[in-house]
Amino acid sequence: MTELPQPQPTPEVAACARLRRLLSGSSVGEDLDPLQPDLVEVLEFLERFVPWVLREGGQGEGALDGIELLVARKSEERELLLVGWGIPFDDSSRRPLSIRLRLSPFAHEIEWLRCRHGAREGGPSMRRLTLALLEGGDGVAWAREAVYG
Repeated sequence: MTELPQPQPTPEVAACARLRRLLSGSSVGEDLDPLQPDLVEVLEFLERFVPWVLREGGQGEGALDGIELLVARKSEERELLLVGWGIPFDDSSRRPLSIRLRLSPFAHEIEWLRCRHGAREGGPSMRRLTLALLEGGDGVAWAREAVYG
């Protein structure tokens, strides 16, 4: 009898499995090490997924070249808050970025995700914007917001 190869998990399933493992070892409110391999893998997935969420939400953003984290925190059970800078492919600028997501309780998938990206024109200085991001991003006048799930 020939064994069939096991199907490879989708990128979302693989990233969610890593994120579930990372969150299960953390307390609510705990900051996470942005250099942990599991979190690095999740970020690589989000660099591709977040632009899709923004496009689907009518926000028309291009691809991300990277995410530079200032805050990575377990905000609730099964929830992750990421705040920092999104670096678009089309230029070398940095734009404020906030991602909050919740994992499904039953499967390795994203239950919902809210992405806020870019600051409105005439907003605070880069220094004040950075301080607002370090505090979780609530003080930022976001230019774009999209929700998935």
